[in-house]
Amino acid sequence: MIRKMKRIAMGIMAVIYLTFRPVCVYGKYTFTSISEKQEKSYWCWVATARGIARGEVFVGKTQTDAVIAVKGENVNKGGTVQELESAAEYFAPGKNFSVRYRAFTFNEIVEAIEAGHLVGANWGYYYGSVRNGGHSIFIVGYNSNNGQQTVIYCEPLTGEIVQKNYSDFVRGSEKNYNVRYEQSIYASYK
Repeated sequence: MIRKMKRIAMGIMAVIYLTFRPVCVYGKYTFTSISEKQEKSYWCWVATARGIARGEVFVGKTQTDAVIAVKGENVNKGGTVQELESAAEYFAPGKNFSVRYRAFTFNEIVEAIEAGHLVGANWGYYYGSVRNGGHSIFIVGYNSNNGQQTVIYCEPLTGEIVQKNYSDFVRGSEKNYNVRYEQSIYASYK
């Protein structure tokens, strides 16, 4: 019985560690990673909204709660940047979020992180010059060690924390698509 309780306690500690493992950030702040996996296939926008809101306050509401509040029903559909902003404000009542219709520079990401705020980012997927969808993620840290500019972000598809060179983060490619970081969602104080 004691051995079984020890195994249960070790399992609980492992879950806590994996959920709140530290992200190495070189700057004023070191964040504990905030992972957020999207609950449905098109919910990267609401997972990103919940992630950036969790950087501001304790969030007890679920992704489903926010989708119903923003879209009026529980549907597995993508969201606009305005819906992402509304969902973030739903998750963090009394906090304001703003949308910038361009990418944050690396220095702007550093400033936001050091001010204690996570940043949402929307990528557009292009086939040639035609936009064919998008994807939302949220930035939880950065690394500027040895002159490299690395962005640390949560990928809501998997809930994993990923590190990517800033230039690759802004403009990359995936199979059959060019990817562009186009929009930023951030905590603002109007």
